[in-house]
Amino acid sequence: SALAFFIDPFYTEKNIHPVILGILYGLRYPCMNSALVLLLFFVHDMADSIASFNRVESFLPKTKLIFLVNTFLEFVIQIFADIMRGLGFASPWLVICQYYFLIFGMIIAIMLTRFGHELWSEIQLPYLKKRMRRFFICYYGCAICAFAMSIGAL
Repeated sequence: SALAFFIDPFYTEKNIHPVILGILYGLRYPCMNSALVLLLFFVHDMADSIASFNRVESFLPKTKLIFLVNTFLEFVIQIFADIMRGLGFASPWLVICQYYFLIFGMIIAIMLTRFGHELWSEIQLPYLKKRMRRFFICYYGCAICAFAMSIGAL
């Protein structure tokens, strides 16, 4: 994404094809969303493993497929919208991307809050809650950012 701003931020110099510039510009959104989904599923699996007293020894043991499919779909939708924009198609096609990321961001913000609350309620030891307070502040900050980014997609 920073590469798009470095090369030709407003497509004034016309250094590269608008499709490539659009893709470079738009890749930051699925990357940020994938990071939020990774955090979401990590906390979900952690809360689930605490509740069932299982030790998590692999990467997203219960939600790996959902994470991979979601990440793939996000990149496909973003690249599709960037190609349509770069080729000069009308804006009704681009609204699909905006609504997708608006709905997706709202769902992520709600699920981040819910799974964070589940994990917090599963922690029984007071000293552990005290040690994890900063993590939860950052975690709920991510939920707020997910909400703000989804509103910013409009």
